[in-house]
Amino acid sequence: MKKFIAIAIVSVIVNVSVWCQDILIRHCGFTVSYNCDHLTANWVSWMLTKSHISRDVPRYETFYPDPSVPSRYRVTSSDYTGSGYDRGHLCPAADMSWSPQSMHDCFYMTNICPQNSQLNRISWKQLETACRKWVLTEDTLYIVAGPVYSKAVAEPAEAIGNTHKIDVPIGFYKVILSLRKGHQKAIGFYYLNTSQKQSLQKTCTTVDQIEHLTGIDFFHWLDDTIEKQLESHSRLQDWH
Repeated sequence: MKKFIAIAIVSVIVNVSVWCQDILIRHCGFTVSYNCDHLTANWVSWMLTKSHISRDVPRYETFYPDPSVPSRYRVTSSDYTGSGYDRGHLCPAADMSWSPQSMHDCFYMTNICPQNSQLNRISWKQLETACRKWVLTEDTLYIVAGPVYSKAVAEPAEAIGNTHKIDVPIGFYKVILSLRKGHQKAIGFYYLNTSQKQSLQKTCTTVDQIEHLTGIDFFHWLDDTIEKQLESHSRLQDWH
């Protein structure tokens, strides 16, 4: 597990790594840990509530370079043009439709990763939709999502970009926590960045497994006993 320092962020969801190439960015409704080596996020965290999805701010269609990032690391939408990959949201636009500012901010390129089009539009979208369904019962969800890269030195990441070199992830993760009284639970998901159809049943796993995969300590602010219990179990049927 990488070394981390605790910091108060949106919903205080994860610990922030001390990698020298990381930039912590707080936007309206979500927080980004941006990796200046990969030129994508390490993670994006946000809190989704029932009231958030009851509003309907129109979706933006324009992606913006993030002014919080130094220009040499500042990806633009044109870096994805002709790449064959979608501009995939980590924090989805539909989760940020509760205010014009949150909708605008989620189209910053720091919230975007190169994502296979079939994954983005089908399997990953299915999970995003499921979260908005689950929050109707749970009231509040704490969510973290991000890319996964190969740890094998012999397997350099595929890269895209017309001006900047953006590494293409081999997969994506999402971890979700509910603290609804009497029904506390957590679950993780891992998707390959491919065109194959991937169901919730096949991709669900424990938060512990996602922590092992990523080296990130999620939901560190929970009581240790509760954290251990919730993060070591995953029952998809508990979320329906």
